[in-house]
Amino acid sequence: MKKVLFILTMLILSGCSQTSWTAFYYPDGTAVESTWKQQAGFETKAQCLDWIDAEITEDKSNNDDRVFDYECGKNC
Repeated sequence: MKKVLFILTMLILSGCSQTSWTAFYYPDGTAVESTWKQQAGFETKAQCLDWIDAEITEDKSNNDDRVFDYECGKNC
């Protein structure tokens, strides 16, 4: 019985060990919910930062010189 409980516990906990990154991009530098963008499901921090970089590049190509802020959250 102890082995069964141990195996079940390990299976449940193994599902919690996956890392997921969520990008938060604040185009006007504030965390006002109506203005920020969010994208979830990145496997690495580098992928998260790449998405943010693409958003910044898009805003700058539209001659948008606003101050921005961003963050990548792990397992949010």
